[in-house]
Amino acid sequence: MFVRWFGAGIAAFAAAQFIAACVSDPAGSISSVGEGNGGAAANGAGGSGAAGSNALGGASGGGGTAGLGGSTATGGSTATGGAPGTGGTTATGVGGGAGSSVNRDAGSDSGGSSTRADAAPDARADAGSGDVRSDAAAAEPTGIFVAVGYGGRTVRSIDDGRSWIDDAQLTPNGGDDHMLLRTVTFGAGGFVALGYRSMTSADGHTWVDHGDQNLNQWIGAVVYGPSAFVAVGGYGLRATSADGVTWTNRSIDTVATHEAQRLAFDADGGRFVSANDDGHLSYSADGRAWQFAGGTIPAINEVAFGNGVFVGVGTSAAVVSHDGGVTWTSATGLNGTTQGLVFAQGHFTAIASGHVFTSVDGTAWVDHAVSGIMGGSLAYGHGSYVLLRGTSRRRSSDGLSWDAAVSGGTNELVWVAFGANR
Repeated sequence: MFVRWFGAGIAAFAAAQFIAACVSDPAGSISSVGEGNGGAAANGAGGSGAAGSNALGGASGGGGTAGLGGSTATGGSTATGGAPGTGGTTATGVGGGAGSSVNRDAGSDSGGSSTRADAAPDARADAGSGDVRSDAAAAEPTGIFVAVGYGGRTVRSIDDGRSWIDDAQLTPNGGDDHMLLRTVTFGAGGFVALGYRSMTSADGHTWVDHGDQNLNQWIGAVVYGPSAFVAVGGYGLRATSADGVTWTNRSIDTVATHEAQRLAFDADGGRFVSANDDGHLSYSADGRAWQFAGGTIPAINEVAFGNGVFVGVGTSAAVVSHDGGVTWTSATGLNGTTQGLVFAQGHFTAIASGHVFTSVDGTAWVDHAVSGIMGGSLAYGHGSYVLLRGTSRRRSSDGLSWDAAVSGGTNELVWVAFGANR
């Protein structure tokens, strides 16, 4: 920007004249560049994204979509922002392929890896790009629900749990064996499904089957913490992995009754809490070194974190920890055996037969009678609760009023997770 002054001397009157300043901004406004999910860049103001990075587990990434944000301020000033907005992040590997699909032989449980691409078409319509107003309220990210279960079954929803597509399996009529996928989570730009085996996917549609993982024990629960996956499983198993495929054993012990199938993570405090099948609770500051909580604790089969506390629920019981899982106190108002617990929309929601229990702090619970509801695996994302039980899936926007169940398939589903990767 520059200003020119012109002066004309007039000797007779000894006066000066002022010619008005001329202001220009040849550069215009500038939008910062936001990084798309999985490492590909997307321009902040309607620019097209670069190509997506390789999908987790080996599937190729698709083209990056345009990022949102970075609107131009009036007057030619530099616009801040430009971070990727809802629907504008680059979906790592979504729509990408790895060539022709190859299903693992149902009779083989270890060695090698294969890519399974389901025959059903990808019906998702990618969100378009555009400007995000700086004063607009932040929306929950869109994403994908993925459910897994017996026989290596995988199925996903791209419309917040209303319908389900890309239903595939490694073998029909699976059992409690090396084909069973017991848990799934989203992290590092993709989904990781685990049991004895490990499978990875960028979008819940195309999966890479890595065969049996290297721990020689099943994994029953997994979360993604700071730069690593943390898992718990049979015979006191605790483990960590950078990619969900190769694992380091961090077992707390090798007691058969200490198998663990529930795990919660406090992203703010960096603490992990796990519940064993026999009700024992354990905690860790980093996912590597674990120890059991002291005192007498009732049988707990679900754990979650929210509003600064860890909460565990089980058979007509609930417990709360305010110190990262070290000590626990009993809560009131929760009756019946609960199966399914999540923190969302500012409160905890727990499911039991014919009842939905809610609590803001995990200590005082409100009992809501809900006809026909049954416990199962519960997840939340983008304004929707999704509840699995057997082969059925149900959706709710508030956890109290539920849509009719969507059922199908012979292999039961046991776990569901939400991933913001669209």
